[in-house]
Amino acid sequence: MNDSHELKEFTIKDLGIYTSMFSLFLLSIFLVILFIIIFPIFVILNRANRRRDEKTAIYPITNYFYKSLCVFYIFSTVCIIITVLILIYGPPNAFTGTVNIIFVFCIVFPLIIFVHVHHLIIFLMAVQRFLLVFFPSFEPLVTFGQKTTNKIIYTLHFLFILTHLGLLILDWANYQGSLSQIPTLYYLCYFIFLNIIQITSAILYIPMVMKIRSFAHLASSRTYQPQNFILYQTLFISGSKSSHIWALGLVFWADFSVIHFFIICGGFDLLSTPVLIQVSYLFCNKRNVETLRLKFSLKKLVKACKFIVFPKWRKVEPMECALTELGTAAF
Repeated sequence: MNDSHELKEFTIKDLGIYTSMFSLFLLSIFLVILFIIIFPIFVILNRANRRRDEKTAIYPITNYFYKSLCVFYIFSTVCIIITVLILIYGPPNAFTGTVNIIFVFCIVFPLIIFVHVHHLIIFLMAVQRFLLVFFPSFEPLVTFGQKTTNKIIYTLHFLFILTHLGLLILDWANYQGSLSQIPTLYYLCYFIFLNIIQITSAILYIPMVMKIRSFAHLASSRTYQPQNFILYQTLFISGSKSSHIWALGLVFWADFSVIHFFIICGGFDLLSTPVLIQVSYLFCNKRNVETLRLKFSLKKLVKACKFIVFPKWRKVEPMECALTELGTAAF
């Protein structure tokens, strides 16, 4: 009986480990594919809509998102290159150890700050939209211009940088050959706070969807479909948090440490946050969806890929023509 009981426990534990790892693997593949293919589409569509977006109330935020995402992808590219070089050069020595320190503070640290600031910005935007939908009289208080928006964003970055520096100093002061439990506990509270505000932002969107659906008969609602934008963002925020659940499964089943949990969740946040911002913009209204259909139809994408893979076909039709057609269909 004891042997069968132990075998049963071992089987359940294995099932939990393999399920968590397989789910994280599938989710990471999905996010990596989206992370790669969505950015050029986002850039082209953002440029096509620039004049129209400048007339909207949320242009200061969308403009900031556009610029910050460009910087984020540059940093991500550098991060990937340095990671590959570190893996090629093997175990750390005096040189690679210095490179690792520079890499963490100059590349990884800014990326983490970017993600965490955007978690708070997404939450603040959810609160702003909630107030505008249910309390229109608050509009003068929650609608800001470009300068005020920039000041708020810079202040948030400064506060998050101070927070992380404080945690690093606290860890260094308590360091005794391994990470101390004191800064780890503080970071756990900080991490829980970030997840609470993201989940709260998703919850705030639910009554907004129900409220906006009641105006579906209006022409502006049929054109811009704000309820779809809010619904997409709610679903994606909820889906992106599933990685944390599976990572928690590894802590429970595979005895992963809290540090490993932070690393896994941080990695998925680095992928999901920029994707969330871009997906929300691309599907924010019917016009964007129609532009995507015109600009990136399957036939045109296959045609463009054909010229890239088979350069000799340029004699029949130059690749520049195909790419120009692909890049200007929505103008």
